[in-house]
Amino acid sequence: MSGVGIQELASIRLTASACIVLLLPSLVCLIPWFA
Repeated sequence: MSGVGIQELASIRLTASACIVLLLPSLVCLIPWFA
């Protein structure tokens, strides 16, 4: 079960959080259109 290292997990989490931070403003801009 040691196929995925802690380093890879950390980088995946970092990338995911970066994507979320980048996508949040566009989501906030889109919400009023659908609300």
